[in-house]
Amino acid sequence: MQNLLTTIIIFLVIYLLFFIFVLTKEEKLEKLKKSTMSMYITKKYNLDLKKINTKIYGHIQALTTAFLVSVTFYIIEFVNNIFLKISLAIIVLVPLQLLMYMIIGNIYKGKASKQSKWLLFLSND
Repeated sequence: MQNLLTTIIIFLVIYLLFFIFVLTKEEKLEKLKKSTMSMYITKKYNLDLKKINTKIYGHIQALTTAFLVSVTFYIIEFVNNIFLKISLAIIVLVPLQLLMYMIIGNIYKGKASKQSKWLLFLSND
């Protein structure tokens, strides 16, 4: 129970810090589109970042980052050895990160394909 409470607190702190230092500043929000996550998702799923709402995308990235760190922390807290913690953190973080990026990419790809189908439907009339 203590680990779960700590995990929730870590999630909230990371999200709030991301919100305060990135999402409230317009120039940092624009830099967010050039982040590793953004480049990976746009190249892998052929997305156009110009069509994506920057504020919503920033909140999604903040939630994703907070989730990744807090879940990784929760899992490694069950191990006592520091070397095992580091190894387990890497083993957990990389696939979890790729999974989250895949989910976000598929959501945006689905939205983009629905919008293009809708535009084709409207243009045929």
